[in-house]
Amino acid sequence: GGQTVSVTPGPRQTPIYVRNGSIIPMSAGSLPTTPHYDGKKVECHLFLRPGSGEAALQRYAFDDGETLAYQNGGRSRYAISAVEENGTLSIRTEQVQSGYGKASFTFILYGAFDRILLNGKPARTKRHRWTFAGTSLNTYQVSP
Repeated sequence: GGQTVSVTPGPRQTPIYVRNGSIIPMSAGSLPTTPHYDGKKVECHLFLRPGSGEAALQRYAFDDGETLAYQNGGRSRYAISAVEENGTLSIRTEQVQSGYGKASFTFILYGAFDRILLNGKPARTKRHRWTFAGTSLNTYQVSP
């Protein structure tokens, strides 16, 4: 808060600004417009700085992506939360509606934490590189 950030992007880059405390669900694998789209496989990009003491909350809903079945309850919803406290990151996923089944979440972190708990259990991270908006980024992928 209260800061001004100026950047000069390269010709193949797009600056994207994300507030600390954001969780951005993204399609894992194929794009949503392809016939291989699976809304049950979600990559959640978690923007919490280590040592920030902040929290994040996101609600994620998904369905088959093709029909109007969601209008008759064919949709599932999750509450996704994360809290950083003294170097420990606690991530929780809770299914709050199950009309289209369960989802599988992968979490991508943009900072290194001393300890990570996923639904109350210790989780591991591995280094992960991906290109987004024209920039190759060093991130961490969380697995149970």
